[in-house]
Order: sequence, then C-alpha cells, then structure tokens
Amino acid sequence: MKYLIIPDLHGRHEMLDSVKDFLEKDITLRGIFMGDIFDSFDRTMEDQVKCFDLLLELKHKFEDRFIWLAGNHDTHYYHINNVEIRGSGFQDFKGFMFQHLLKSVENKIQFVHIDGTTVFSHAGITKHFLNENRYCNEITDLPYFTLNNVFSEMFWCGPEKNGPHLFSGPTWTGALFLKNNAVEGYNQIVGHTFSQEIIETITSFGDKIMYTDCGKISFVEI
Repeated sequence: MKYLIIPDLHGRHEMLDSVKDFLEKDITLRGIFMGDIFDSFDRTMEDQVKCFDLLLELKHKFEDRFIWLAGNHDTHYYHINNVEIRGSGFQDFKGFMFQHLLKSVENKIQFVHIDGTTVFSHAGITKHFLNENRYCNEITDLPYFTLNNVFSEMFWCGPEKNGPHLFSGPTWTGALFLKNNAVEGYNQIVGHTFSQEIIETITSFGDKIMYTDCGKISFVEI
C-alpha cells in the first residue's frame, strides 16, 4: 500500500495544495494527515482555519482513502477545559473556536491507523501506554478510538513532557522514550518530532520508526 504522508501543518496550508491532485490521479494511493492543525508562531488564525477547511474537503471527497489523525495541538483544544494538557503555543483567545471546529468532525479524526504491521500515529505507541492506560491494552484496538470517544488523558502524556507521565500517549511521546519503549513487532510512522528531512531509527527489537515532520509531503510504500 502506498501512502501520501502529510506532516504537522501548524497553519501551513500550502502543503495541502497538491494532495487532491495526487489522490485523484492514483486511486490506489491513500492520504494520511499526521496531526497538528493549529498553533504557530508565524501563521495567522486564518491560515490555521484554512488548514482545517482543506482537510475537511479532502475527508469528504476521499472518505476512507484519507485518514485524519489527531495531534497534541489539536487535542488540547478539543479538551480545552483540561488545562494540564495544554502544550506550547496554546491560543487562549482562539481556543473555543478551534474546539468548535474539531467537534464538528470529532467522529472522523482518529488517533491511530494500522496497516498490517505498520502503525501511524502523531507521536508513537509505547509499551508503557498500552500497559498503563485503563481503556485498552491491545494495539489493534487503537484505530477504533476517535476524538469524541476517548478521555483526554488516554492519548496524552500529561504535563511532564518527553517522559512516561501519565501514559506517554500517541499524541505526545518523546523520540528517545519511543525508541526505547516502542511496541514490539510493529514499524511506526510518526510526526511530532521535527527534522529537516525524513529520518528512520531502529528500535532494540529491530523495528523501524520513521519521523515525517519535515515540512513537506512525502510518499511511503509499506
């Protein structure tokens, strides 16, 4: 299966300009957005809302061929009253508007997508998360959770960043912690951790972790 990977946007709506054409030209191609629509130090509110609108268009047009994942900069608006999970760049004066947008598509935004032995999520799935959360213990259960049927703490690591508190969830897991605690037997494709280009690391069990948050779309075949 071939995927068109759309990394963290943070208002950079121009990254979505060519996605529709790629998906129309190749009906075997699937698009997947890795999460983080909002929050930017150099993009306007209008830019961020345009990202949301373009993602919504893609989801409506391509349905199951376009997967929309949640990131930490989306989750902290959906659960706006939980101040402990607010990350950097949180915009108080825009928060309720962003929450309203997310609630309008809350059943369309997943946290995890699995294709065979490849797992897509914003930040990664760790053994710690599966062992400690009280909602599910099998990685294969995770794609069924959408934004509207999960508690905020389930997919968030809590105020202590880059570590195991609370569960080092799929919307915020540090790269080093993920490498040392990744679920065995699955390759993972994540965003969240910025790099100048796509990079791959290998876990101690020989599984791959691919980091895609490089500021441009890319194609991956699994």
